Amino acid sequence: VLRCSSGGCRLWTHYDAMDNALIQLHGEKRVLLFPPSVAAGLYLDGSSSPIVGPEVDGEGIPYAWPKQFPAYKAARQAAIEVILQPGDVLFIPALWAHHTEALHGPSIAVNVFWRELRKDQYPSKDLYGNADPICATEALVLCQAAAQ
Repeated sequence: VLRCSSGGCRLWTHYDAMDNALIQLHGEKRVLLFPPSVAAGLYLDGSSSPIVGPEVDGEGIPYAWPKQFPAYKAARQAAIEVILQPGDVLFIPALWAHHTEALHGPSIAVNVFWRELRKDQYPSKDLYGNADPICATEALVLCQAAAQ
């Protein structure tokens, strides 16, 4: 996946179901990596977090996350912050949530994803590796039904 953006562009906090490498070609990119152990503090809906934009750093008006997402503070403290320079490669393990922000000016990067399961085990319309494997989605539905 080729990723081109202007400075200040942020990608929402999300996780991918596949391991991937983020290769920075031009410009700088800031990446926050959240270990799976803090997933509850990201208030994930599917693979995405509603905590987006400047709020990932506790900025923005209104500064909502302390009230709406109180567990996010611990998740943010556990995040690993990396600044990628041209030529840097960052390995992002499957299920590690991450948030990216292009810094200063134009940013060009490439993502390369690795499938661990057979192709038919992933949703056919999942172009970016964000959707959970089919068996994981089915297991979650069964667990939710059993809990009710």
